Amino acid sequence: VMLSAVVDRCAELLFSGNELGEVAFRAVSTALVRSSRLNMRLLSLEYLSLRLDDQNAGLLAACMHLPHLTTLWLSGNSIGNGGLSALARHLSTCRSLRCFGLSNCSLTQGCGSELSSIVKQLPDLHQLQLQSNQMDTSDVFLLLSGLHSHHNLHELHIHGNQLDDGIAGGIVELLQARREHHMALVLPHRPLSKMRHRR
Repeated sequence: VMLSAVVDRCAELLFSGNELGEVAFRAVSTALVRSSRLNMRLLSLEYLSLRLDDQNAGLLAACMHLPHLTTLWLSGNSIGNGGLSALARHLSTCRSLRCFGLSNCSLTQGCGSELSSIVKQLPDLHQLQLQSNQMDTSDVFLLLSGLHSHHNLHELHIHGNQLDDGIAGGIVELLQARREHHMALVLPHRPLSKMRHRR
């Protein structure tokens, strides 16, 4: 009850970097979903030692349907490909989410199709942070090539993954072939720079 009263009054909730793990996540997410007057815009659940099983993924998906939520940070949790798949199963269209952080989440080779599925279900997503995982080049291309109708993803962070040195040129060719209106990419070995392509 006390936690619900607190989150009712919050526009931003940063519940990160503690050692409470799944207990904290379930308490916070349940309070968020049950809250009746919620105006939450930013939710940070980073570095909680959180693992996404099917139950936790369902709670997280419910949080993503909060009407005003635009930013969700999950970085630093051991989500992995299995947790990503669980999340993809629970998501449906979420109109408000614009920034999604999945950096350092133990995502490995083969996660590209699940990432593509999640992004397609978040039509207003503007920024996706995937740095410091173990994705390979094929995952990035699978994610990008699957975005046929997604015109709002403008910023993609992919540095710190297991990517080929020539990926920048390949991405430019892919964006040109698709006539992508514009996208900023934070690339390997260039963590502070961005590459843009415009029509």
